[in-house]
Amino acid sequence: IRSDMTSGEDVFERIKKMISDMITSMEQEMSEAADKKAYFDAEMAKGSTKQEGKESELAKLQTKIDNAASKSAGLKTEVKNLQKALTVLAETEVNATKLRAKEKKLYEKNEPEVKDGLEGVK
Repeated sequence: IRSDMTSGEDVFERIKKMISDMITSMEQEMSEAADKKAYFDAEMAKGSTKQEGKESELAKLQTKIDNAASKSAGLKTEVKNLQKALTVLAETEVNATKLRAKEKKLYEKNEPEVKDGLEGVK
């Protein structure tokens, strides 16, 4: 019977040691999990900061694009207006050239009469 008690005590010692080892193992796992969580949290914070920076940069670039598009639309309107003005100017020049040619023909036709008239007056 004493041998049973001795081995019983030994069993409890083994159980205590096994429980102690389990606790140590769990503490080590918790420490590793805490380290992993800290790393994860740090990486998430970096990622979040980078994302916010990229979103800010994207907003700035979108503003530049919008401004450029607005300026482009304004310049397109100005080009249309200038093209219309050039068309009117070209038409006016053609009309003026026709008028000058007509006046020149009329002058050339009337020039001998005018010279004769001036000769007669002198």
